[in-house]
Amino acid sequence: MKMKRVIRFAFLICLTALLLLTAGGCAGSSDSGRQAARINQTVITQSDLDTYTALKVYRAGYDPSGAEMEQKKECLEEMVNAEVVRQYYEANGTEIYDDLYNAGKDAFLEEMQSTEGEFLEQNNISYDQLVYFYRTQFVTNKFFEETRAQHDEEEISNEAREYYQEHLDDYTVEKEKRISMILTKKKKQAEEIIRRLDSGEDFAAVAREASIDENSAARGGDLGFFKKQETRDRFGKGVFGMTTGEYTGSPVKTKDGYAVVKITDSHDSGYFSYEESAQDIIYSLYVDYNDQRIREIRESMDIETEEL
Repeated sequence: MKMKRVIRFAFLICLTALLLLTAGGCAGSSDSGRQAARINQTVITQSDLDTYTALKVYRAGYDPSGAEMEQKKECLEEMVNAEVVRQYYEANGTEIYDDLYNAGKDAFLEEMQSTEGEFLEQNNISYDQLVYFYRTQFVTNKFFEETRAQHDEEEISNEAREYYQEHLDDYTVEKEKRISMILTKKKKQAEEIIRRLDSGEDFAAVAREASIDENSAARGGDLGFFKKQETRDRFGKGVFGMTTGEYTGSPVKTKDGYAVVKITDSHDSGYFSYEESAQDIIYSLYVDYNDQRIREIRESMDIETEEL
């Protein structure tokens, strides 16, 4: 089975390969009624897709107006697969909307209407469209959980370990250095910082007091880990070669001013352990099995997808 190493946009928020339950439009689309896809007799319109994409991107923490075409294509594929799942349940007489669904729906609607009213108004998203969005997620999550239940956990763990061993190169770790920085506007200010450090003052304390980079200053100058090229891009050559505990003996010119840079930790090259990687591998295996089930169901349906 071919593994997906990168979890798709569809699963970054939650398990939402969405299904279509009602129509819904998003204001501003000149061809909102145009067919985007058809699954048997059910049509997904451009308006349905616009509304879903806006909600999906917004709930991921991004500006919906910045949604890219690839995201819209993924959203449409999710909606098609989800309608496939809905029709599958309907054909098999499976009861979908139980007490768990009703409780979750009410909580979701209350949350969105009480905290996201401005977004809903700006995007002309109605109550019914919110219900539609929640239903799609609930039903698809139900399908995914059924997929999980069909597989023995021990067998999945063994399969994940085997995959890890066969694809070890996918889990390499580049050498990294953890960097702290004190940023100043002028070179003379950075030189004064270095004199203070040379006299024994604590780097983190000086960063909190004197650095103009407020985000890192609050953390004592800590910027996190950098790979070699990332370090060069930001601070030029030489910094990555410093040892842990060493700071620059002269100011480093950056696009934001002059910096005093210190190496506080390092990671050698190597591999992520299986234990560190297992959760992602196991999850991806379940995603593959879930996609396989959907593909098999799709084969019995008449499906059209339009070019966006």
